[in-house]
Amino acid sequence: MKRLRYFAWRLLALIPILAGVTLVTFLISHAIKGDPARVLAGDMADEATLASIRRQFNLDKPLPIQYLTYVSNLAHGNLGMSYQSRRPVAESIRAALPATIELALTATLFGTAVAIPLGIVAAVKRNSTVDHIIRVGSVGGVSLPVFWFGLVLLVLFYRQLGWLPAGGRYDPRLVPPADHTGFLLLDSLLAGDPGAFWLGLKHLVLPAFVLGYGYMALVARMVRSSMLEVLSQDYIRTARSKGLRDGRVVYGHALRNAMIPTLTVVGMGVANLLGGAVLTESVFGWPGLGKLSVDATLSLDYPVIMAVTLIITTAYVLVNLVVDVLYGILNPQVR
Repeated sequence: MKRLRYFAWRLLALIPILAGVTLVTFLISHAIKGDPARVLAGDMADEATLASIRRQFNLDKPLPIQYLTYVSNLAHGNLGMSYQSRRPVAESIRAALPATIELALTATLFGTAVAIPLGIVAAVKRNSTVDHIIRVGSVGGVSLPVFWFGLVLLVLFYRQLGWLPAGGRYDPRLVPPADHTGFLLLDSLLAGDPGAFWLGLKHLVLPAFVLGYGYMALVARMVRSSMLEVLSQDYIRTARSKGLRDGRVVYGHALRNAMIPTLTVVGMGVANLLGGAVLTESVFGWPGLGKLSVDATLSLDYPVIMAVTLIITTAYVLVNLVVDVLYGILNPQVR
């Protein structure tokens, strides 16, 4: 019962957080110099055309009135109308969100599956050649600029070797499978089309690797650090003195406790993958929230910018809630 009350309280706390985000995002986006009406109509448009566009999108009202109108529409589930596409923002989000989730989920699975074993090996073989190689790779993952790393991989695997496609989510010359869920790989499986599945997977490999590499490096470093701290504890020495095998000591005793501080890094890393896909999607032409937000920023499309910000903020809060729950599962003291 206490846990249910805790969940309810955390979900209620989401309301003032989102309200603050809408206000800050609204003020910052409208502080950008430029006229959305001029961007839409072009430099040669006359004042009558500009005035008509401003009335159409409520841009002729004072900023406080515009904000109150936006909040009122938001309370009714209306994210507004996109200035650029002239269609509801919810439709643009619905089309772009599955692509970003698919990319972020693949990067998360790849990063987590690789980072945890690497962190364990680096800790168990501390100061060995393997440990040094893993640490150098981790530093590279944290340090390499995403846009540069992505372009290097494109030149190598697309232009030089020809193994992987240049970008996008699917071959533009082919008809993609029917859109049932918005997730291309899942829709390919539902359509019973393995060719479309493998083609979509080939398009996903490079952006998912680039996006997940930094996350993998961060988690691997954290796992190594936590494992080194746990392996030096008295109860680990006691377990070994009792004759337990190294595998049971490492995976049965040390890893569980080492994952407790790692959870914070993993949780924030997952949220960062959703919000940090902007550069990756721009480099690879991936039609997700990142590319949508870049296009919206260039065209001063305020409703789209604010909608993407709200989604990313909500993801951060929900991921933090999941991390708190996992803390209770791994650590009885928290329960």
